[in-house]
Amino acid sequence: MNTASCRILAVDDDPGALKLVRRVVEGMGHRVEAAASRAEASARIHGESFGALLTDVRMESSDAGVRLAAEAHVLRPDLPIILMTGRLDMETALPALRNGACDYLPKPFRLDDLRAAVERALSSHGGLPAPGDDLRSELSAAYGELQKVERTREGMLAIISHELRTPMCTAELAARQLESEPCSVEGETARRILRGSLARLDEAIQAIILHARLSGGKPLSPLADVDFEEVVREQVRAQGAAAAALEQEIKVSVTGPARPVRGDRPLLATAVRHLLSNALRFNRPGGRARIGLEFRPQEATLTVADDGEGIPVCAQSRIFDPYYQAADYLTRRVGGLGLGLAIVRRVFEGHGGGVAVESKPGEGSVFRAWAPLS
Repeated sequence: MNTASCRILAVDDDPGALKLVRRVVEGMGHRVEAAASRAEASARIHGESFGALLTDVRMESSDAGVRLAAEAHVLRPDLPIILMTGRLDMETALPALRNGACDYLPKPFRLDDLRAAVERALSSHGGLPAPGDDLRSELSAAYGELQKVERTREGMLAIISHELRTPMCTAELAARQLESEPCSVEGETARRILRGSLARLDEAIQAIILHARLSGGKPLSPLADVDFEEVVREQVRAQGAAAAALEQEIKVSVTGPARPVRGDRPLLATAVRHLLSNALRFNRPGGRARIGLEFRPQEATLTVADDGEGIPVCAQSRIFDPYYQAADYLTRRVGGLGLGLAIVRRVFEGHGGGVAVESKPGEGSVFRAWAPLS
């Protein structure tokens, strides 16, 4: 086994994960250099020498680590590459394991597993041996698990589409029938409550179905040139009544000459709607939502800022996870499943872009989402 000290490049957009890798690997006597993105890691691989590469699969895009591994393998065929990946990322990671990567660590990993993976990589003396029987068996089991999850997901979609949507549609028809009947003031109040409840239920069902489909790993529908500024302004107009009811103001600014985004217009509109809706729902009474759209040479960046209570630092790394609620007391006040930001992430990553948040408790939040231009 090669026990000589060497420099190892660790790549992850989660500072906590990088800190853990550094602590464990440096405890083995090696030096860890950290990078927070594919671009940063790529620049370092081009200009520096490393004994091994550990990279997360999901960073600024869903396959950023896979693309980094492929690039590193072309530059340094002898460089051992270890992928750090969630179980549900295995379908994305498998091509990299066939084309350069020598090992993988399913997240969350045990410290002993990390040590063992690093030792295996370094013991190859720069060679990339074919995975052994244990690794092949583990990969096969992981892929079987992935297929099982996919079947479960499809079954769940069928249940939601039929068993929930069908009675909801029946309830909507009954509600419309009631609209034509004369009623008292109390009856009209009941109608208004019913309409609102059905609308929220429909929104929840649509969000569950959309997120499940976006999580399936299938490519987006055929893309076309999309006037992204028009999409943003349409969604701002659609949120006008909600903003007025909350006594909030929406300000829009556009920087740079507008150019089309290559994308799926309905999905982009849905993602923008979720960002704007969040800015209003979690804003302070009488606050302002500031919408900025900047056209850069290669991408369009949407910024959505609010004056709300902000997001705790400990929650910011998980805010885009499905069904995650950053603050239960806020969620109880404004409602929601916790799927909106997960959908935003899936949509922009599916377009080759990404999304990020900056927030300080008590000072509001700033969400940035970007997508490449045509």
